[in-house]
Amino acid sequence: MKKKTSLFSPIVFAGTAIFLAAVSLELYTIAWGTGNWLGEFSLKWGLGFVLSIVFFGFLLSVIWLFLWRRGALQSSFKYIIAFRQKLNFFRWIIALLLLFFPIYFFQYTLWGLVFTGVYFRLFTWAALIIFLAILLTQEEDNLISWPALLASILLSGAIFTLASVFSNVTDYPFNLYWSDGNRLWDYSLMFGRRLYNYPADQAIPSLTSKGRQILWGLPFLLPNTTIFIHRFWSALVLSLPYAILGWVAFKAEQGRKKEWLLIGLWAFLFLNQGPIYTPLVLSAILVAFAWKRPLWVAIPLVAFAGYYAEATRWTWEFAPAIWAGMLALNGSQLKGARLTPRQWGRAIILTLSGIATWFLVGTIANIPTWILAGLLILLSLVILLIPLARKKRWQPSLWQKKAIYGILFVLLIVGLILSDGFSAIIKIVTGIVASVQSSVSTQTLLWYRLFPSDTYPEGILLGLIIAILPLAILLIHLARKKYWQPSLWQKLAMLVPLLAFLVAGLVISAKIGGGNNLHNLDMFLITLLFVAAIAWKNGGSQWFAQTENSLTGIKITLLLLLILPAFPSLRGIRPRLSLTPAQVVQIETLTDFASVSTDPPDEEIEEALAFIYSQVEQAERQGEILFIDQRQLLTFGYVPKVPLVPEYEKKRMMNEAMTGNPAYFAPYYQNLADHRFSLIITEPLKTAYKGEEVGIFAEESDAWTKWVAAPTLCFYEPLATFKSVYVQLLIPRKDAPDCSVYLQ
Repeated sequence: MKKKTSLFSPIVFAGTAIFLAAVSLELYTIAWGTGNWLGEFSLKWGLGFVLSIVFFGFLLSVIWLFLWRRGALQSSFKYIIAFRQKLNFFRWIIALLLLFFPIYFFQYTLWGLVFTGVYFRLFTWAALIIFLAILLTQEEDNLISWPALLASILLSGAIFTLASVFSNVTDYPFNLYWSDGNRLWDYSLMFGRRLYNYPADQAIPSLTSKGRQILWGLPFLLPNTTIFIHRFWSALVLSLPYAILGWVAFKAEQGRKKEWLLIGLWAFLFLNQGPIYTPLVLSAILVAFAWKRPLWVAIPLVAFAGYYAEATRWTWEFAPAIWAGMLALNGSQLKGARLTPRQWGRAIILTLSGIATWFLVGTIANIPTWILAGLLILLSLVILLIPLARKKRWQPSLWQKKAIYGILFVLLIVGLILSDGFSAIIKIVTGIVASVQSSVSTQTLLWYRLFPSDTYPEGILLGLIIAILPLAILLIHLARKKYWQPSLWQKLAMLVPLLAFLVAGLVISAKIGGGNNLHNLDMFLITLLFVAAIAWKNGGSQWFAQTENSLTGIKITLLLLLILPAFPSLRGIRPRLSLTPAQVVQIETLTDFASVSTDPPDEEIEEALAFIYSQVEQAERQGEILFIDQRQLLTFGYVPKVPLVPEYEKKRMMNEAMTGNPAYFAPYYQNLADHRFSLIITEPLKTAYKGEEVGIFAEESDAWTKWVAAPTLCFYEPLATFKSVYVQLLIPRKDAPDCSVYLQ
């Protein structure tokens, strides 16, 4: 009988050979064209390329021996293990240096602009993982252990992602991306109003919610903060809470602290795929902390989570309540048993708590005082009786409990009827539905963006599949293998919210202005994270401890769960450097690009700032100055403290342009015609249209051109345009063309 031949080894070897060939091709593209020592190789780059080919050949030989002649490598493995064990404490220092070296190389040196190829970066990551895994393995008879391999992937992936998040921490005074500067201005309005010349008795209008202003605006409580500090705080806010949510939701068991720390890093990677706005993450942390806590602790936590979510974005208002109910129903492994009345009661109470705060804010004024007092007394009695029952000081019989539950239910219904609570609930739900319909109907739905496009190369659907497929496969595997056995109601408590949040997220993502990532699927992604936490607590942690013995397919899926979320960060890391002309020429020679995307030289930055400062100072004597864009220049004192004109701000104008709101723009056009503004600071305006589905954010760009750029340039003309810092200064036209079409 013939021995069955495995295809695993040939596939691995062939795949590795193809991968190394792709890396070699990227290195060839860089080295070729650098000189004339050998063809178009310079001596340095030619020798480097030849040595890399020799090294890759050596690696292929080692892989061949590992797959088919592993015994020939045993002596080498023993030598490496013995050397590792002798390192003792120094192995951790070496591991730390290895973790940060690629970040330094790709993000803080010129080479990060040269070695941008996907295959070279994947090769660097793979080498880092192998070296880290060798150092982290603690068994004296094993070169690389399975837990050390997983930890190496997770740690290195987290470092790459953190580097990506913190890449915008800089003192560069102008916009880093489209809305960067004006968002910093938005965040300053709650705690930094002192920074602006504006009447104290008037509210400064802003498109940003109070929930976001509170969180991102906290550094403005300090005196004389810099733009660097605020960008650092923003990066911290967009990273640390993700991990905290993982640590709270996947609470550690005794003796498993390392797993717990690592799973928090995985939660950071998973949620960063949105990325998800932090206020919703903070609300989720409160809900996760309330999970399995006594009701007297859980109720206020969930209530505040619901209030903060609703105060930040109305589309989030039901999410904390739904999460609280879902977690309450999935607090234990039932294995086919029914949910108890106590579990149902806890779920209902916490769900109502998540809605109650923001609901009561709008309705409590309409409740008669005597009814409100009665409800408070009833609530107080319940709060007092629960601890007595838990401590066995009061032990009602089954029928007594049913009678109490029945009386409480009847009193609740009567209270709602007398206080007109049902009609209030109906009004709120109707208002929410109307708001959704209005939002959807007033802004175009771009369904093609669910699929690959210039705006989002992967498309929303494929991007979402990449983000969640490994986790979905593992959750299904846990259920099929009976590690995790939720009941029917528990399944529904998870699947219904997932489906609802998925549909809502896809619709919002398809709206014009919906973005070029998965951030509008925020509620869905957090819900899926909670489902993973439920599975972890109900059998998943036991399964994970045995994954070293799992089938190859499951192991690969687990590896992809860690690799895929970090890959975009690895691919996108670039240094933010101000280059000299010689450095620009060097990089263009190596990369064959006609232009290199970097920060402008310091001289150009200072020149632009000085010119804007002088023009603002002069224009103040002639009239009002409008900062459509670059409002952070006012926030951090880069320009004189001139009177603030808050009305026409870039994000608000874009929002109204996408809606096509002539009533909003009519006063603006009249102000332009009257030359109200002596100077306008904006991004460079253009009147050319991109056309539908052509280019990144084509529809948004054309809406901006139609409603903002074209009318503004009809009444105003450029005084100066600084392309390198993406700023334009406009002044009133002396001989304006016929612009009457905008004044009708």
